[in-house]
Amino acid sequence: MKLSVRWGAWVRWLRRQDLIGAFLATLFVVVFVVVGFHAIVTLHGLRLAGG
Repeated sequence: MKLSVRWGAWVRWLRRQDLIGAFLATLFVVVFVVVGFHAIVTLHGLRLAGG
């Protein structure tokens, strides 16, 4: 229930913002998650390869 309320607030906030700003913010979050995930996978792979 809390999550849906928070999601609703996020959607209302996005509607108030400039569309380009919202797009850039979303893009930044996606890039951050992908880069972070890639770094974790790479470090884990190096640790496995290193023995």
